[in-house]
Amino acid sequence: VHVRLFPNPAEEWSRLRYTLERPGHVRISIHDAAGRTLDHVLDRARPAGAHEQLLDLRGLPASPYIVTITTGQGLVVRQLIVR
Repeated sequence: VHVRLFPNPAEEWSRLRYTLERPGHVRISIHDAAGRTLDHVLDRARPAGAHEQLLDLRGLPASPYIVTITTGQGLVVRQLIVR
């Protein structure tokens, strides 16, 4: 899975672009610094190819967060800074 998260740091919104080599189930989640899940942004099957998911960060206090992308191809973890 190829992943790009931008802007980062972000204020109200960030975009998560990812590419799947084959179709499968995708779960995108946002976690706080303690590892607690704050939101499951996406949890469904997606076709192979390039995708973009908009992350709504409004309401999150300024802090570092962890974004996880779980697919049948593995787990990708990215840090996201909210200002």
